[in-house]
Amino acid sequence: YVTKSDPNNFRGLCVSSCVGKVLNSMLRFRLEKFCEVKGLIGAEQASGQTGARTSDHLLVLHHLIQKYVKNNKNILYVCYVDLHKAYDTCNRTKMFHELLTEYKIGGRF
Repeated sequence: YVTKSDPNNFRGLCVSSCVGKVLNSMLRFRLEKFCEVKGLIGAEQASGQTGARTSDHLLVLHHLIQKYVKNNKNILYVCYVDLHKAYDTCNRTKMFHELLTEYKIGGRF
């Protein structure tokens, strides 16, 4: 249950310099391209990808419910995975080390 009074429902605000934001954008773009070329992220994992919106997935789910459940009286099984604060608990040092060693990211990146 989400309430406005629960401080765990809010993320901290990150304020950085304009140069830092530009560098972050460049690195994110290069990492996205690297993952795309290597096929590291499947099409079904749209979360966090450029051009992917949660509303698109909600629209698909809505249409599936309309088509299979309401119109045809069938059963639709849906699995939700709650990634609440998943990235806040990720060991970023280990993740970065994996990118450098396992996936051989380097060079201009």
